[in-house]
Amino acid sequence: MSGLRLVGGKPIRGLQQHLQGLARTVAADAAGRIAPAVTAIARADFGAGRTVYGDRRPLGVRGNALSLVRKGKVRDGLRFKADGARLRCVLPTDYAKFLVGRYKVLPHGDHLPASWKRTIDAHIAGALEAFARDSGGQVRRAA
Repeated sequence: MSGLRLVGGKPIRGLQQHLQGLARTVAADAAGRIAPAVTAIARADFGAGRTVYGDRRPLGVRGNALSLVRKGKVRDGLRFKADGARLRCVLPTDYAKFLVGRYKVLPHGDHLPASWKRTIDAHIAGALEAFARDSGGQVRRAA
């Protein structure tokens, strides 16, 4: 943003700060919209017996299908929370980390499942449209 300058070469600090603030505002709004949506997706996949990528979970030692729900504490407590413009995953128990790693209850690394990507993109577009509506501009969704 340091490239914003008046014709005389002086930086436009007020506009620069305003534009940086808008980006944070839209990102925080998008994170607030995304958190409950991905929480619902993660809980649905958790109880459905599949990984977040749509694969079947590995079978147990005896060859039986595994249910990760005994009392429902992890499934019901698993949630995403918006912390400003960031999303944080809240794991309710210590052993929930094992379930995430072993049974792919949550996405790993940079590879997001397609359903997560669609949901996140839709909520980002909604946040941008709300910002444009509130500021009087227009944002067109790509076809």
